[in-house]
Amino acid sequence: MEEFLISKIRKINPRVPKEFSLTANFKTDLGLDSLDLIEWVAVIEQKYQLEIPDKDFEQFISIQHTITYLTEHIG
Repeated sequence: MEEFLISKIRKINPRVPKEFSLTANFKTDLGLDSLDLIEWVAVIEQKYQLEIPDKDFEQFISIQHTITYLTEHIG
């Protein structure tokens, strides 16, 4: 899961540094904007066959937070 998520975040924003912490904040550390984050959620929904409610979008602030969310929702 981790490798998939890292590769997708780089595809969404090629300016993401080669190395970064899984806890790096998408906006402040990795430079993603709101549209990037919407694309991020769409990628996750498609890959893991989820429908993520709008109210949950704010939980996607880092790859680690994304992993936690997915673990809780896909078991």
